[in-house]
Amino acid sequence: MSEKKLAQLCADRFPVRSSTEYIPGATVYDTVYRAGDTLVFIDTIRAECDSARQIITVPVYKQKVCPPAVTIREFRIDTITVTKENTAKTRAAELRAQAAEAKALEWGEKNLQKTRRILIDGVIIVGLLGWTFRKPIVGLIKRVIV
Repeated sequence: MSEKKLAQLCADRFPVRSSTEYIPGATVYDTVYRAGDTLVFIDTIRAECDSARQIITVPVYKQKVCPPAVTIREFRIDTITVTKENTAKTRAAELRAQAAEAKALEWGEKNLQKTRRILIDGVIIVGLLGWTFRKPIVGLIKRVIV
């Protein structure tokens, strides 16, 4: 069988399964404070003095700090999970598990048969010993009772 035919047979028998799971996230609110700007106002004051007949011009600078700018951000982080399952690998693992289970059951059955055989052999041996030594055992029992 050529490699392409084998690959095609494997792909047909064990297709890759994919699944997509969408998990919506919680909405998060974040408040960001940005420092306020500093505004500079420039003004000019003019004054006329009668005695000197001059005009005096004085520039006046006034600074004003604005309050911080507040920005409220609202966002949500969603999770999308794409799972691709290798069905050939999954099937191989299932077959290995089934083979191991069958082997364990077979091994357990063999152990059970061995245990039964040992018990039967033990009962037979004890019976034969009792039968063989029945006269001394009966005599010992009579002495103990009397």
